[in-house]
Parts: sequence; C-alpha cells; structure tokens
Amino acid sequence: MNKIEDTILLQYLNEVLDEKGIQAVEAWVSESDDHRKYLEKLYYATEVVARYNALKRANTNKSLVNVHKKIISHSHHQLLKLYWRRTAVGVAAFLVGAVMMLGYFHLTNQSTDYIVQTAEGDCVKVFLPDGSFVNVNENTSLSYHHGLFAKDREVELNGEAYFEVKHDKSHPFVVFHKGISAKVLGTKFNIQTKKNFFIATLIQGSLEISQKDKKEDLLMKPNQQVIVDMTTHDASMIDISDGKESIFWVTGRMSYKDKRLEEIVESLKSQYDIQVQFANDAVKNQRFTCTFSTENSVEDIFKILSMTHRFVYQIDKDTIFIE
Repeated sequence: MNKIEDTILLQYLNEVLDEKGIQAVEAWVSESDDHRKYLEKLYYATEVVARYNALKRANTNKSLVNVHKKIISHSHHQLLKLYWRRTAVGVAAFLVGAVMMLGYFHLTNQSTDYIVQTAEGDCVKVFLPDGSFVNVNENTSLSYHHGLFAKDREVELNGEAYFEVKHDKSHPFVVFHKGISAKVLGTKFNIQTKKNFFIATLIQGSLEISQKDKKEDLLMKPNQQVIVDMTTHDASMIDISDGKESIFWVTGRMSYKDKRLEEIVESLKSQYDIQVQFANDAVKNQRFTCTFSTENSVEDIFKILSMTHRFVYQIDKDTIFIE
C-alpha cells in the first residue's frame, strides 16, 4: 500500500475517520514495523503538544527537570518536518518554552521515555502522554515508558509520587521499583520509596502489589497501605483510617481527627525526617483533632500540641523525646 498522507493519519488519531478510512490506516500499519513506528511517533508528537497546553493551565510548582532530545531515524526527521508545517505555532511554542518545564522527552525508533527529576525542596505536577496525572515529590525521579502499541504503561519510580491514573483496561499501568511492581487500571494512590522501604497507599480504586521473587500478590482496597522492607522483602498490608493523609505533601494540609499522638507522629516522621521516642504508652494514646500546614516547622507543631498540657517534649537534633 502506498504512503498515507499525514492528514489522514492525524484524523485517525483524533478518531474522526469513517470506518473505511480506519480500516485503510490499520491495514497500512500492519504492513511493516516502519509504518507502525511512524504512526506511533506522530501520536506522541500530537500528545506532547496537547499535554503542554494542559500543563500551561495547571498550577505548577517549582521544578527541576533536565531536557534532552535525541532523534535517530531519518523517518523521524521527516515526521517532524511534516508536522511542523501543519502546526508551526503550537510546536514552536512547545520547543522554545514548554520542554524546559515538562522534562526529558526522548523519542527513539522503538518507544518513548518521559523522565522527570526533582531536586530537594521542589515538586512538580506532570501530565503523562496517556492522560494520567502525577505529583512528583522532591528528590524523586520518574520515568514513563509506553509505546502506542505496547501492552502496558510502565513507570520506574525512585522517591515519592502521587498518581491519578487514567483508566485503560487494555493497557494496565504498572509502577516499578527494584523488583516490586504496583499494577492498576485506573485509580488514585501514593507510592514512597525511601530508606529501604516501599510504601503504597491506596485512596481510590484497586492496586496489586507484586514482588519479583514472591509468588503471593497483595490486592489492595481503598484506605489500605502495603509496606515492603527492601532488605528482607517482607511485606505487610494494614488498614488505615484515611488514605488521603499520605498525600499531605500534595495538598499542603495535615489534618487529624481524633487521632492518637503516636499516629500523628508516624505521619510527621517522613515529612520532617525525625525520630521520636515516647516515655510510655499512656502518652502515645493521647488523642488530638488538629490541622497544620506543611509550611509549619516540626517545632511549631509540637509547641502547639504541647499547649494542651497533655505531654512535654524535648528536641535533640533530629530526635524528639515525649513524656
């Protein structure tokens, strides 16, 4: 079959072709890998511009992202030349300004990698090419890999991120970290990979946690948390009162309703990188209802809590002693 015009391929990607046109395009794609790769690259060229336009409308925090573009095949040069002719204004705006915010977008002959790296104190909101939304916390790297005709949407995560995954039954979304995978279809969840622990907290939908050398998988429900010790590979699943408490770094608010002091302290540990020692169980079980901002220092929080006269505390470097 002869080459199909890019205008026809774009109509196919935008789902505005009639049935005859759809069949013609799919027959052309099935003829060779070169045809499939050409359509895939055209798809990502259009998706990048669309995601950038969406990102411009979002309230994006400071981010540190590295940008690099590498185009290998001659056919891809042709693709960009043709596409620029049709959408010169949109693509030019993307190349000049948007890439510096969106991160590392790497196109090759085989697939697409979308990489975001954040520095200490920075976080970034990201729209992935498949329509999923991710909040990437500080000191985190996230690599998204998905080809138009690939079976899965794959993410490699080191650090912490909150995901809102677009539902796509035919293309499961999988998050990987050192032999552990979290597989979803469409859901909201937080994953933290720090200090030799993998912690997944489910807010909405379902999540399946697997380990490379373990036969048993853990199927999570909302308001459940799975903790995997990366050293021993031991995994546990617990019920929690509110999964949203795991994403206060996204919302900027830490809210607790009738919570035990021990529970409040546990949620503060990861945010402020502190250690806490209790003098006895009685002080652990003191209950509080309170709300703090993530802009509050740990000293501010304990000063306010101690004003209830239910406990006293001392801070020695990064350790807090409570009695």
